Amino acid sequence: MNTVRRVFLAYEPSYWRGLLCTLGSLSRSIEDYLVAEIMVQPCYLASLKRTLARIRWITSGKIEFNIIKITGAALRECKAFEYSGHFKPEICFRTYYFEFSNLSGNAAYIDIDTIVRKSLSQISSAIPENMPIAARAHLACHTSSSTDGSGSKKYFNSGVILFNNESFDNEIYERMSESRKLMADLSGRSVCLDQDALNIAFEHRWEELPVHFNYMTDDFQDRSASEGIILHATGSRKPWMLGSGHRFTREYIEEAEAIGLPPWNRYDAFWILRRLGKRSIQVIKKINGY
Repeated sequence: MNTVRRVFLAYEPSYWRGLLCTLGSLSRSIEDYLVAEIMVQPCYLASLKRTLARIRWITSGKIEFNIIKITGAALRECKAFEYSGHFKPEICFRTYYFEFSNLSGNAAYIDIDTIVRKSLSQISSAIPENMPIAARAHLACHTSSSTDGSGSKKYFNSGVILFNNESFDNEIYERMSESRKLMADLSGRSVCLDQDALNIAFEHRWEELPVHFNYMTDDFQDRSASEGIILHATGSRKPWMLGSGHRFTREYIEEAEAIGLPPWNRYDAFWILRRLGKRSIQVIKKINGY
């Protein structure tokens, strides 16, 4: 099985610190050249370029960046869905990746709230041989188990997905396309919209990743996070949010220092104000019957 030579991610400006740490950690985990394809709304292109400029001194010669601008048609489709909690249209972008990318070969998707702590060759070793994708099994996300009437079915977290495109490229393309149709049906009644849709689209067609390939915030609270190959800061609170008390804050600080992010830029000090504002708007809408 050939190694992973491309990863793809979706960018959203409030996660720029997360993207820096994901890419910085990834650059230190590779033994060979890698292409990172980043999907972005055109209106956020300037923000993405500024963010990438901060880290080129580390990634130069190791990671090539390909920026994929989401088309107007795809963006309208993503924005038409109803989202819950902290989720935004960017969560749907990955379902378009294999339509927009010109690259071939095996691939990995990773969320931009992750830190990669081991070599990419170890990650590549987990590429499934007999299934199109591999992902980490997880409990269904809140109401997810009821979205398809299958509370007993196996369910995966979609923050880290490995794709065997060398053997299943056509099937992956079709199932990713199918997930977008499913999102339209699930919109408004699914908390983890894209994740639910991917689970239904790839039902019985995924292999289970070991926990340490997607080591999430709530995993093994009594054990060290150093067991994780990829740390995944799940949940709405992130390690770069000042005062969030996140479990992976120490690892985030270490990564921020390694990429040269100055102390005054390491934290989002206004996240709580934005959250309170958002909740206030939701309350007002509910009172007014929207």
